Amino acid sequence: MRRLTSVVSLAASLALVISLLFGAVALVAFDMGFYEREYQKYGQAQVIGISDEGLMGITEGLVDYLKGSRDDLNMRAVIQGQEQEVFGEREKAHMVDVRLLFDRGFIILYVCLGLVVLGYGFVIAYKKRQAMPILAKSFLWAMAIIAVLMAALGIYMAVDFNGAFTNFHLLLFNNDLWLLNPATDVLINMVPEAFFYDTAFRIVAFFAAACAVLGLLSGGYLVWRKKGGSRRALSGSNEA
Repeated sequence: MRRLTSVVSLAASLALVISLLFGAVALVAFDMGFYEREYQKYGQAQVIGISDEGLMGITEGLVDYLKGSRDDLNMRAVIQGQEQEVFGEREKAHMVDVRLLFDRGFIILYVCLGLVVLGYGFVIAYKKRQAMPILAKSFLWAMAIIAVLMAALGIYMAVDFNGAFTNFHLLLFNNDLWLLNPATDVLINMVPEAFFYDTAFRIVAFFAAACAVLGLLSGGYLVWRKKGGSRRALSGSNEA
């Protein structure tokens, strides 16, 4: 039973770390302020030939679509001095795939959160007062496992971001709709490669910060508990 408790605790902790990662993705993907800063940084409104207000309006529609609060991407805007449909059929088809990824991502997030509640609840119910050190240790192990994987991915992206970017799309999509033309497609000009680099960095930063906070709490608790045990042992020796 002790081994089962350790396995359940580690699995639940891995689910918690994965939940933090998907939460960081959603936090960045739905942050309108982030898009506005990126557009100003790279001058995307000028590249597209649209006003800043028009570009933010389109972006708000895209974000609503990814959230599921909008059914389509049929939007019109003044681009290069002419009112026109913003996205072509290829762009819309690609965004259908992207929305499906977000839907699946939320399913994974909710499943992981459910596993955290069930797993941690099982350990707490079975181990009672001994549960906290077990959960703290398991979270540190889970964080170490994910950190190694993230570090490997980070090195790969730093060495060959273009290759990582391409392979990322090949892994997630079973078609070539993500290959858009900057000369004709608004979507690719809204989110160029540099935007994806900044997005990945921001997601990792939020994820790392959340893990660091929980990791420090877990490690701090274990250190505090160990010192408390040492003091009790020393006090017992003195009394003897």
